[in-house]
Amino acid sequence: MHIQSQVQEPEQELVREHVYGIDGSKPGSVHLVAGGSQCVYIAAKLCVIEDLLKPQQRYFEGHNADVSCLNVAPKLDLAISGQQVGVSDAMQLGI
Repeated sequence: MHIQSQVQEPEQELVREHVYGIDGSKPGSVHLVAGGSQCVYIAAKLCVIEDLLKPQQRYFEGHNADVSCLNVAPKLDLAISGQQVGVSDAMQLGI
């Protein structure tokens, strides 16, 4: 007996409301910015910018694997993140 599968996209999309959790295992994975009122950190495939004075988050998205490095240049209002790819240790950077 042959069963034909039907693949359909879901009618609903998930909407991220808040990120809970942090990857503090990598050196430099947490940064305080904006005079200590915001925190930038790694959470799996995301980099999160969290306002510590009010419950609000923004996200860097676009990684397709766990983020392995994060650095910030607060005076330039700039952050950079990267991920390891496959077994080659090559890095992909996103600005």
